Amino acid sequence: MFSRRWLAAPVMAAAIGGPYLATEADLVGSAKSQWVQLYGASENASDDAAGRATINKGGEATGPVTTGDIAGPEVKHFGDVFRFDVSPAWIVQRWARVSTRLADLKYDGYRVPLVTGVQLHDLTGTLTYYFNQRGDVQRITFDGHTGDPRVLAMFLHNNMGFEQAISSRVDLYLVKWNGTPRSALVIRPAAVVRSDQPHRRFDVKMEINRPGGQYQLSDVFVREFTAENGLTFR
Repeated sequence: MFSRRWLAAPVMAAAIGGPYLATEADLVGSAKSQWVQLYGASENASDDAAGRATINKGGEATGPVTTGDIAGPEVKHFGDVFRFDVSPAWIVQRWARVSTRLADLKYDGYRVPLVTGVQLHDLTGTLTYYFNQRGDVQRITFDGHTGDPRVLAMFLHNNMGFEQAISSRVDLYLVKWNGTPRSALVIRPAAVVRSDQPHRRFDVKMEINRPGGQYQLSDVFVREFTAENGLTFR
């Protein structure tokens, strides 16, 4: 089920920089960096990024995103966050800052920073919940990094039916319905591997759509990976 090159991840860690003990501060810092990149916290942010709002735990709108306290809740299991039974209130109560007013016109999006832990298989990046008009989570996306993708791939396989697909350029996992991909996980080795950043050895892009109905992968996801990697999703 797993790509063979993943099995070399622990060996590569020792070869590159020897033992490395990550701290929560290291990983939160990584998530903060990606948060700022996505949300345009600087003065040079694009119009789209600058127009995004954030809300605090009290449900009130706040000013521009900063690199302040954005750490989210403790995550003991990927199932704690990759789930469809949550609400906007649940999200706001657990994250210090939540970005809203995203570019998807079909759904209401709530984007948060995610740090699941300090092990190599843990994730750092951004997590987004999209709610449909009924108030149900319709789509969950994650964009970030990991040092070892095997635990995530196994979780998605066991709990959400992801199966490995044939791809020569990336590691690709799909959930299909009647031959049409509904959800996808794309894993690629990072362009640059640094000994002091073992949790960023792999880039992870994931989109999970709610089971049932006629839902399928978003146009944004399909366009990105069709153009860049020659993948076929439809």
